[in-house]
Amino acid sequence: MGNRDQTSRLVIVVAALLFGTALIIWRLAWIQFGLYEDYSQKADDYISGWVSEVPTRGYIYDSSGNVVLAAPGSDYELGLDIPLTFERLDDGSTEWVEIDKILYGVLEVLGVPYATLKERIVEGQPYAHLSNRITPQEAEEIKALGFPGLAYQPIPTRLYPQKNLLCHALGYVDSDGTGGMGLEGNYQRELTGNAVAEAVVNLPNEPLSFASATPSYDLVLTIDRNVQATVERHLQQAIATYGAESGTIIAMNPKTGAILAMASTPCFDPKEYGSVDDVSILANPATSRLYEPGSVMKLITVAAAIDSGAVGAESIYADSGLRITGGIPIRNADSAAYGPINMAQTLEYSVNTATAWAAETMGADTFYAYMDRFGFGRATEVDLAHEVRGIVARPGMDNWSPASLATNAFGQGFATTPLQMLTSIAAIANEGKMMRPYLVQEMRSEDQVIVTQPQHQLTISAETARLINSWAIKSGHYAELEGYTIAGKTGTAQIAINQGDGVGFYHPDDVIASFVGWLPADDPQLAMIVKLDKITTVEWGSESAAPAFAELAKDLVILLDIPPDSVRLANTSP
Repeated sequence: MGNRDQTSRLVIVVAALLFGTALIIWRLAWIQFGLYEDYSQKADDYISGWVSEVPTRGYIYDSSGNVVLAAPGSDYELGLDIPLTFERLDDGSTEWVEIDKILYGVLEVLGVPYATLKERIVEGQPYAHLSNRITPQEAEEIKALGFPGLAYQPIPTRLYPQKNLLCHALGYVDSDGTGGMGLEGNYQRELTGNAVAEAVVNLPNEPLSFASATPSYDLVLTIDRNVQATVERHLQQAIATYGAESGTIIAMNPKTGAILAMASTPCFDPKEYGSVDDVSILANPATSRLYEPGSVMKLITVAAAIDSGAVGAESIYADSGLRITGGIPIRNADSAAYGPINMAQTLEYSVNTATAWAAETMGADTFYAYMDRFGFGRATEVDLAHEVRGIVARPGMDNWSPASLATNAFGQGFATTPLQMLTSIAAIANEGKMMRPYLVQEMRSEDQVIVTQPQHQLTISAETARLINSWAIKSGHYAELEGYTIAGKTGTAQIAINQGDGVGFYHPDDVIASFVGWLPADDPQLAMIVKLDKITTVEWGSESAAPAFAELAKDLVILLDIPPDSVRLANTSP
């Protein structure tokens, strides 16, 4: 009986061992074949993954390379980690802080209703999202309260240390990190670089993998902070003095196209762009708003007529004060009749009839060919986002008539931007070479500096440009500045009112006053346009924009180190 029991137990043990072995073999086979995909994926997940790098948005500096105009920064998303809302006492024990006490502390800083914060505390949820965005100052004030459990998640934002200085040219950056308008919009790709996310495999005893993004660039502008601030101050003074509704001033180097200042009103704080009452304020009037330029255009028309050979320097027009073109009467702005006058006198006295005659003598094909050369009807390609093209009707279009040739000749019946007008007239100052305007002189990254190279196209011959330049000294006398010879032209343009469906008229009273000029006339280093919208205290551009130009130039020649003619010519004489 004993041997039988032992045999039975042995059989049971062996059977159990065989069963266990079979079970282990089955399990191993299942792991090897049945669970292969699952375990393989887990292994891959353990040793592989994604790494990413997002470059910091670049800085924008003034021409010195030291003054920061725009910089990366952070706001914060505010949350409450409810399981962590306790504080440790001196004896090592802990004590829970009432949620309401924390909320009342937060609302004192943010100024939001208690109910708004309270409804964000959801029962059973360990985390509460209290605010989408708070400023660094608000974050510091809340931290100073010392409440536990509050969490601060950084959100990239943009800082503008100079507030609204250069607002339209800088533009802004929206909550998604996308530049809007101005430099921020035009240089979005360069300022942000290229973020990357790369799949990597990290193995034991191997170096960890890191993503390598394309770095962002910093921008160094052609604009000096002090020059810009001076221009903005003078613009505000001119608007107040002449009762203007708004205005624009642009200064540039006519030999390179470098913009030295660009100011328009009304302005805005780029950091608070979303709080403006009227979004149209965000558009840059210097590049995005069209106007009819008026008599400043006479410089272009006379230059084209001389350059084309249609008229000569001594050609005479007998002005009766009235010229009929295409059945439309053309009169001079002052209703005067000047009698026999040449082209220099046409500019000096700003004679509409003689300018219309010069354009008609050229003929429409030649006149509009020169309009093309001077860039009217197209963008200047300045490095600012959302520049608009001008509007120029041409022969064959429904909105063109023979009278259009005459009115276009003295700056009415077509539309341009202040920057385009300045760029075209600066070509006369620069011996016929029209420079592409630009605001960024350098882009700098960690290992690269890209310098902007001036670009130009020819408009008229250097000989013609020098001749018009000499005549423009007389037409620019309204902007006299002691010690400096200024050339230029005034404009007092009617304002077109569009009623829709192709119907429009000119406002009976409102005008745009402007002056475009350059100095020194024989060796131009500064060209400017002063444009004042709807002046009310005086009638003409010669009484408003021209003296505003002179007052501003008085300060800029010092800031830009432009010596008086006597000093400059004495230093260059043999």
